[in-house]
Amino acid sequence: MKLLVFAHVPPPHHGQSYAVKLMLDSFGGDRRQRKFRTGPPNRFGIECYHVNARFSKTLEDIGEFQGAKILLILFYCLQAVWCRFRYGVTTFYYVPAPGKPVALYRDWMVMFLCRPFFKRIIFHWHAAGLAKWLETTVTILTRNCTYRLMKNADLSIIDR
Repeated sequence: MKLLVFAHVPPPHHGQSYAVKLMLDSFGGDRRQRKFRTGPPNRFGIECYHVNARFSKTLEDIGEFQGAKILLILFYCLQAVWCRFRYGVTTFYYVPAPGKPVALYRDWMVMFLCRPFFKRIIFHWHAAGLAKWLETTVTILTRNCTYRLMKNADLSIIDR
């Protein structure tokens, strides 16, 4: 299985980015890098193609609006679609945002731009509280849009 990992690795160093790094290392690294490209798939048969979707340079920047992040979203989504056609990657692995408006809007853009190109979607929910935040804090329009873009995942992994 060819898996596109659309998530960042340290820096900035925090639990989610470190978990993604461990996963990539365990599955044999990023196949886009020359040193990993020619080796056989790992024992699980998973080949990872990594788009290092780093939107923040420091921990304080995470979930905050910055105009340059919009261009980064487009750039990373373009990389993901390129990997889809260049390497034949059909499964999209994504870590949805916590309950913060700016991060949620980023998720909307990524799902809107990338999801149509991939056959299977895997969500890895590190962010606790998104469902409760959607139910109690935001408008019904925001909730509806989020549910439409995030529904029907082929696999959802939940960390608690």
